[in-house]
Amino acid sequence: MALRCTTCNKPAFENAQLKHCSRCKSALYCSTACQKEDWPIHKHVCEQFKATTTTNPRPSLAHKLALILPVDEAKPKLVWMKFEEKTEAAEDSDDSDAVYETPDFTYLGDGGSPQLLVISRTMKAANLQLQRFDLEDSVVIYLRGAGSIDGSRTNACVSALVKGSGRFNWRGPLIVLGQPGTAFDPLIHRDIVPMDLRLAVDYLRSYDGFQVHPFEAISA
Repeated sequence: MALRCTTCNKPAFENAQLKHCSRCKSALYCSTACQKEDWPIHKHVCEQFKATTTTNPRPSLAHKLALILPVDEAKPKLVWMKFEEKTEAAEDSDDSDAVYETPDFTYLGDGGSPQLLVISRTMKAANLQLQRFDLEDSVVIYLRGAGSIDGSRTNACVSALVKGSGRFNWRGPLIVLGQPGTAFDPLIHRDIVPMDLRLAVDYLRSYDGFQVHPFEAISA
């Protein structure tokens, strides 16, 4: 990933260097204003990102950073999720077999097949004029496929993050993952970065159950 401001997605230039969060060294900002705007969200994961370089290192190459939005806690959890690598045989003998990764869906509990939301693509389509959503990578959310009908409780973490400005009752736990590139169906994953949580919060605030509202409308 190219270095970009966590808040506005502005890239680093020689005459406009980005500055790291002094605590975790993971978030990047182009200005004090952007850092201040991001703090209400970043404060929930700042110490957790810091721990990944000190007391909570990567357990193995199969583990990648993921975000869990728990159903019964107000604070997101940064976890080392183990991904299982699988191979799908190519239909044509001239093509290479496809190698892909599957997340650990046990974080979602029992609730039918997981539902996938490619939130980076959706937010970009709804905000074509904003650099903020012109991302180089993909960010996805997984949720319980039957969460809206199986009695799952309202997600307390989402409620805390959107601070009453949400338009939809998100139920059950959510998983936020990062994927390199913007291909229609990325096969592998990358570590979550602070920008991914900000994008997830923007999406969770703007989705009303049917569509995503433009960012300017939800931030006014």
